[in-house]
Amino acid sequence: MKVLTINTYQFDELSDNAKDEAREWYREGQEIVWGDEWIESLNVFCKHFDVKLNNWSYSLYDCPTIDYTVSNPDELFENTVDLSGNCPFTGYCGDESLLDPLRKDTEGKDRQTVIDECIDSWVDDLYSDIKHQLSDEYIDENIVINEYDFDINGNRI
Repeated sequence: MKVLTINTYQFDELSDNAKDEAREWYREGQEIVWGDEWIESLNVFCKHFDVKLNNWSYSLYDCPTIDYTVSNPDELFENTVDLSGNCPFTGYCGDESLLDPLRKDTEGKDRQTVIDECIDSWVDDLYSDIKHQLSDEYIDENIVINEYDFDINGNRI
């Protein structure tokens, strides 16, 4: 029988090159945190404003895309949401991303324009959240908190 001894290192003990390797390992296995909640906010918003959500997609490396159809797009927009509370659709911050444009002046705008602004705001905020989740700062913090072990080259053990 052969016995091998492997030295393990915490993230903070690694060289800069090994830290880069550890970050890449983390990114490869990462899923979008709160992704289901982002989509639930969009679904409830669309249902509330009679918007047909035809298709959507997002990933860690691509900007989210949304295909939707607005009912009665040429009608003037009438706000039917109480905007005084926080996250009124699902309790998640994605609600706020969708509602921020409604908190501005929508007078004289058609439904298509207002809904486009709301969904554009949601896409921008989701994409910003995804980019943050890919940042070295975010990844470093999560690796340290989870106390992952690595070899000297930054490979997860």
